[in-house]
Amino acid sequence: MQNQHLQQIITAYALMPDTAIVGEHKEGLSNNYALQSGGARLFLKVYRHTDEAKVREIHKVKAYFAEGGIPIVLPRKNVSGETLTILDDTFYALFPYVEGRHPGKGNITLDELAAMGEMLADMHLQSVKRPFVIDDFFKGWDVETFAAKAEAILQVIAGKAERTELDNQMEELVLLKRSLVEANTKRFEDFNLPNDTLTHGDYHDFNLFFNDGPHVTWVFDLEKAEMAPRVIELLRSMEYVIMNGDFSQENIEKAKHYVRAYHQKYPISKEEVAAGVEVRYIKDFHSLWVEGEYNLKSNDRFNRFFESSYLGLQWLTENRAHLKEELLSVLG
Repeated sequence: MQNQHLQQIITAYALMPDTAIVGEHKEGLSNNYALQSGGARLFLKVYRHTDEAKVREIHKVKAYFAEGGIPIVLPRKNVSGETLTILDDTFYALFPYVEGRHPGKGNITLDELAAMGEMLADMHLQSVKRPFVIDDFFKGWDVETFAAKAEAILQVIAGKAERTELDNQMEELVLLKRSLVEANTKRFEDFNLPNDTLTHGDYHDFNLFFNDGPHVTWVFDLEKAEMAPRVIELLRSMEYVIMNGDFSQENIEKAKHYVRAYHQKYPISKEEVAAGVEVRYIKDFHSLWVEGEYNLKSNDRFNRFFESSYLGLQWLTENRAHLKEELLSVLG
């Protein structure tokens, strides 16, 4: 962050003159900062988006959920009464610095999973109680875009003088995905899933804080909020939080607990969940996010997600029927 921008932030929010950066938080594609201003600790968000309308929409989404009782961390207003500050085409927002507990992968308890499921149901219920629509909608899959990207990735891998085990696994996974894409005849529209729920967009345990008990105290990072079928967010979060590529029976039992907690708060039909499993699977094998970042952009920041993608897709290709049967069993 440029020093001149820090000085402008101090002015924009009337902060103490000695305000200083005391920490850096790297989240996905963003670099954010902890500030100390007198006795107050603050969180400075630097948005990765370059579209002002999109960032303002994100702030509207935050306010919408907060007004409905969801514990959203809201941005402070600057001296102009705006929640957004723009400096040299970069978008900043200032938040109170909230703290809490992340359970950590593999350590989340059944009570915490239930609390997560209930909170997600509460968020989705807002679309029923207080309808609110944004411009971004969940989209299906684009075969032509996939084919071009897959070919580009395979060419990069083939051109490497020395290949690593990761290169070999990525090639194997891209080839598997390509074969699945070529065999698939289904379109998103064929599943008749209602695309009408305002979703968090990236709902998982590291975008939540818990207290010392099993309760969710804060929900944050809504940059990927979109209108989508609610079952897609339910299943995506289930996979990210619980499975992480490991569809063992132990994890499936945890997944059932999570879905049951959601269902008890906001009932969901068996047909919707069954269709959701298929859509999540098809959407997954059309995605080349990690492979593309690594091979086409020389960005290894997301390689940590590759193994779970590699193992998860292989398991789902053979065992989706089992997963559906297990999840449907908790819906009554």
